[in-house]
Amino acid sequence: MGTLTDQPVMQTIGEDANDCSTVTVSCTTPNVGDDILFFWSDAGADRGTSSDVTTVVRTLTCDANADLISTEGGLSGVVDSVECKTV
Repeated sequence: MGTLTDQPVMQTIGEDANDCSTVTVSCTTPNVGDDILFFWSDAGADRGTSSDVTTVVRTLTCDANADLISTEGGLSGVVDSVECKTV
């Protein structure tokens, strides 16, 4: 993997059908066709990576404790931060 460059993360707050908070996060690379990645974490611990080409979008939903949950890559767990980087 080449040098990673930080990109801004956009957040859209919402609510699901159960009145539970959601946050849709998105990030777009300045160069169409480039790979773009989300690096998820919770309290500094790695919670996985999401990737796509040009734009990556994921929606976090809340659990019974109102924590935001990622289900990326089959792993379900609380996340409290995300970084977006292009390759």
